[in-house]
Amino acid sequence: MLVKSNPKATEMLFAKGKSFGDLIVQDDYSLEDKKEGALVPCKCTCGEPRMVQPRYLLDGSVTACYSCMRKRPYHHFEGQVIDGYRVLGLLPYRASNRAKLWLVECVNCQRRRQVRSDKLSSGHLARCICHGPHTN
Repeated sequence: MLVKSNPKATEMLFAKGKSFGDLIVQDDYSLEDKKEGALVPCKCTCGEPRMVQPRYLLDGSVTACYSCMRKRPYHHFEGQVIDGYRVLGLLPYRASNRAKLWLVECVNCQRRRQVRSDKLSSGHLARCICHGPHTN
């Protein structure tokens, strides 16, 4: 959750026209005016609209519409921080597991785990135990 330290700064985070990857904010959005869980109205550079939670825009886990995110090559994950995990790299392919697996590391405690590509694409990763219970 974002801390309300400076109202002007948080208002500027989601000003109309501000871009987050391929997403462009469509209307001014103030965290102070919205209830928790409210969505930021965005439009992808391909023209597709998408409503996104503010935290996903800020942490970089959502940067495009669903269609554009699916079309991206897998190597775009490496080095990104997604939902509290830094993506270290693609693991070698194993015939027993058809899904592509990535090695990720928690940014807080450096615990490592394996994550499927579809979980990285959607930005819906299980929280690390150091983050405490997931509240959503």
